[in-house]
Amino acid sequence: MCQSLKEKIKLVREMSSRRIAEWFRDAVLDHPKLQNLNKLKAKAKRRGH
Repeated sequence: MCQSLKEKIKLVREMSSRRIAEWFRDAVLDHPKLQNLNKLKAKAKRRGH
């Protein structure tokens, strides 16, 4: 009983940390895209669009 509970807790921890790692990786990968988008918007404003 106690052993299976420990196994479940371990599984949940691994799943949540993996999810956080994936979210973090996506955020890091998307960050340059967001910066580029902001640069494009700034350029468009300077041109007077």
